[in-house]
Amino acid sequence: MYATTTAERFEGYFEGNNDGGFSCRGDGYVDATWDDVGYSWDPANADHSANVNGSWQEDLNEIQSMTQNIYEFRLGSAYKNTATCVGGYIYVDRFVIISGYKQQLPTNW
Repeated sequence: MYATTTAERFEGYFEGNNDGGFSCRGDGYVDATWDDVGYSWDPANADHSANVNGSWQEDLNEIQSMTQNIYEFRLGSAYKNTATCVGGYIYVDRFVIISGYKQQLPTNW
């Protein structure tokens, strides 16, 4: 997940097999507020989805199956586009990895 100042969006980004990148755009956010954001992928069906505050926005048939395990997981903005992300901060309160495509947050999160 990364935050972009263009249209104030959180975006999920999947890159596999050195084939470039694919992005899945989530809903807009409001500066200086806490948001629940998520990203989910299903390589077997080539689908992925971004989530902001409980609402999934799915993109179908966009990703390729991975040929190796995930070795890098990033959260933030600077690695994606330093020109538009200067001077901003992302504060992470809690972080969870959940098995299953488009799963909701755990109970009592």
